[in-house]
Amino acid sequence: MDTTEPATKAGIKRVEITGFGLAAASGLAIWGASTVLGVPSTDAAGRHVLLHFFGLSRDNICGWIILLSMLGGCVGLAQLAYGLIGRIPKSWIRHTAGWTTFAAAVVASPFVLLTALLVFMIAAGIGDQTRFEAPNGQSVVVTQDGFDGDGVDIYTEHGIFHYVRNRDANELGGFPRVKDRNCELTAAENTLLFTCGTETVTVVP
Repeated sequence: MDTTEPATKAGIKRVEITGFGLAAASGLAIWGASTVLGVPSTDAAGRHVLLHFFGLSRDNICGWIILLSMLGGCVGLAQLAYGLIGRIPKSWIRHTAGWTTFAAAVVASPFVLLTALLVFMIAAGIGDQTRFEAPNGQSVVVTQDGFDGDGVDIYTEHGIFHYVRNRDANELGGFPRVKDRNCELTAAENTLLFTCGTETVTVVP
């Protein structure tokens, strides 16, 4: 009697459990992050609300969760397939199933890579999101589009880690970008003054 058989079966079982758990957790994480991305980011007045969490936006955070979960899901499915195929008793059927699974993975890989690239673009963020704080503690977040840099918007504090769109400031657009310029935020009476070089924008919180 082959004494290694029980150990082999136990090993396969552990792989199956690990693979299923990893794939299931990844699927739930992707579903959760996708749901958050789909929630309208507006307040009661219809103004756009921005999440700014230590320099990261909602798209950044959810994008990285989805991207890492896709990687984890692929690893989990590979482990699960390995465990299930390893249970097939006849070698020729096991080899056929293995090669068929491998071929299916190769065919699907371009679509997975394309999806991963699109998600990476969301995670990396196309454009800038920079926070500026005045001496009195008030702060704004300035966003600038990632193409020609002409679109600039200023967001004021709306709650913890949340900012609401206050106004555009396209006069600050172009190059060098806002994040690379010597910009500062100062507080005046009932207003904030955002200055970049010779340009000053008035913001009413």
